[in-house]
Amino acid sequence: MKNQIGIQDATPSKAVFRSIIADYDAKAALCELIDNSIDVWSLKSSKNSLNIDINIDIQRQVIKITDNAGGIKQDDLHHIVGPGHSSNDSNSHIIGIFGVGSKRAVVALSPYTTIKSRYKKNQTCSVEITDEWLKDEDWKFPVYEVTNIAESSTEIEMTKIRDILTGQSVRDIKDHISAIYGKLLTSQSIILKLNGEQLKSSHFDKEWSFNPDVPPQGYDWPVKIGGEKVNVKISGGLIVEGGDSGHGEYGVYVYCNNRLIVRSLKTPEVGFTKGQVGVPHNSISLARVIVEIEGPAGQMPWNSSKNGIDTKHKVYQLLRDKLIDVIKYYT
Repeated sequence: MKNQIGIQDATPSKAVFRSIIADYDAKAALCELIDNSIDVWSLKSSKNSLNIDINIDIQRQVIKITDNAGGIKQDDLHHIVGPGHSSNDSNSHIIGIFGVGSKRAVVALSPYTTIKSRYKKNQTCSVEITDEWLKDEDWKFPVYEVTNIAESSTEIEMTKIRDILTGQSVRDIKDHISAIYGKLLTSQSIILKLNGEQLKSSHFDKEWSFNPDVPPQGYDWPVKIGGEKVNVKISGGLIVEGGDSGHGEYGVYVYCNNRLIVRSLKTPEVGFTKGQVGVPHNSISLARVIVEIEGPAGQMPWNSSKNGIDTKHKVYQLLRDKLIDVIKYYT
């Protein structure tokens, strides 16, 4: 027998946002915003190319991101602010389903963010995410009507960046974004620019040594999880130039829906330990394995920040033994 004795309010505290400021760097935060633009564009099945322009002003410490992904409807503006709010379908082959990425990204980057969006030819709407708003536990927020920006576009401007950006910061961001979206940039349907320069794709599957005794090889097979099909491809080989024990571009690379999730991973979770592949060492620093997983976003074995693998995920558990076998062969 049970008797209800009351009701309690489980509305999350805004401390959820404040707690992640120290855990997010500029590279990860910008990628979250790029992910969001790509998803909005891809879900609309637009025939036009997606243009994302990132401008980083190190003198003023301002970051501005503009895209032509389609804009956000006024009734959907709460997706920008509320953690867990998302219009994305986890059954779609997209790269954002958790509904937290873009929110924590802007909070981590800046104490004052202005987001303007114009859905098709509608009036441009604007919302602001500030430290002052975060201090208030009220989740309601004002929506402003502002001067129109370009049709079907969104502008995000972040001022007083929390971590000082330098010329080196911009170079690091450029290299990071070119790697993360390397596969997506090859189609020319997505154009990413940083301070006016179109970013080129960084490839990690074009640096094989083609040693005649151990040529690069691939394994491709579909798996089914709960009735949903997921395609897994594992490619291994030797690269031309290795590294030392803990560094270098050898190890495991994992892509989920063409987005790079981890780069040159050398942890026990992928076999780099005694009794399996062995501990990272310069004697095995020419071995590289690339894992490509495509399917419904809900079946991707990534963490919520998309910068690590969920090793307990069913898809990862299914491919782990095959992955380690491939790494062992090349090491």
